[in-house]
Amino acid sequence: TQIVWRIRGLILQQLWKTQKRTLSIFPAMGSPSLILTFGFIPKPACLQDHILRADQICKGEFLFLNQCMIFQDHSPDWNVSPDKDRLWTYNLNYFEYAYDLLWAYRATEQRSYLDCLIQLVQAWIMQNPFWKPISWNPYTVSKRLIVWTTLLGHLKDDPVFQQRCLGHLLASLFQQADFLARNPEYDIANNHLITNARALIWI
Repeated sequence: TQIVWRIRGLILQQLWKTQKRTLSIFPAMGSPSLILTFGFIPKPACLQDHILRADQICKGEFLFLNQCMIFQDHSPDWNVSPDKDRLWTYNLNYFEYAYDLLWAYRATEQRSYLDCLIQLVQAWIMQNPFWKPISWNPYTVSKRLIVWTTLLGHLKDDPVFQQRCLGHLLASLFQQADFLARNPEYDIANNHLITNARALIWI
């Protein structure tokens, strides 16, 4: 089964490279109903750490695996691999650093954190319209869906977020969830398949 799904994935990757995909943006029309606020809430003792990391992200500094890269204008190169370390690139596309920006914004109400978060989400959506080996890897999609669904739950009523990001985020969430539902990682199974299922349950 794993061999069959691995071959299927390789074939689909080549087919997807030839396809043009467009993203239908959801119109901004207020907060969607029936969206719950869930996901972990940071402990007060850890809040300052979130703020410090959020400050680094706002400066364009991304630190994973003891390797730091600096990007300008809140627009990272989503395919960059310092020292050819693809795991670094996977971490960049997981988007888990968005938690730091979210908690920093919720704690301080400083717009700079929200602005940075929105710009990063928009940059990813614009620069990753469909299949790329790392940004659209099913495990990467799963990790990002969990983060972005948490963002949606906490920011859905924020007027700035509604106006600037909500429609794009909903459309991208739908596109990524549809992709993941069609491409669970039966070729790897184990923790990857469990994470696929968790992301689909959350979405």
